Amino acid sequence: MRESAKAYAAFVVYRDLGAERSTAAVARSLGRSKTLIDRWSSRHGWVARARARDDEIDRQTTAAKLREAVEMEDRHGRAAVALQARALQALQDIQGDKVSPRDLTYMMDIAVKIERLSRGQPSERVELVGQLVTPLIQALIAVFVECNDIDDREARAATFAERADEVTQAVVGRFLPTGIGGTA
Repeated sequence: MRESAKAYAAFVVYRDLGAERSTAAVARSLGRSKTLIDRWSSRHGWVARARARDDEIDRQTTAAKLREAVEMEDRHGRAAVALQARALQALQDIQGDKVSPRDLTYMMDIAVKIERLSRGQPSERVELVGQLVTPLIQALIAVFVECNDIDDREARAATFAERADEVTQAVVGRFLPTGIGGTA
């Protein structure tokens, strides 16, 4: 059955209510009986139609935000590269009374961080620290638990120190091929 103009107008009210959407609210808003509004809603699939519209609006909003984020990252990347070029040019043309080397270094550091972030890269090398520190802490805890069963205090301390050095060498050695202090 084709939806009448009155039923469609009621649907528009229903659709536009958003989170407060209900046939009772439409009936109150239009001064119609809830029974009539329920019948129109059921007959013409208002719930599914409103949900489909909500889903489409959500899809379009998400797509627009993604496009804006990509454009922002690209714009920030271009700006960072331009800032780096200006900092390098200023460094070559440096005159003591214009820009200090410290300010140029700061500009370059900020520009590099902005470019890295805009290209989805970390701006710092903290991920390496996390890759090193977490396994080291876990290994040292295991050594502590292992040595904690030794009754003699001095023997426990000596064993812990020896095992802790071994563990530290092994974990750090994965990141520094020559080990700690340059020794193999």
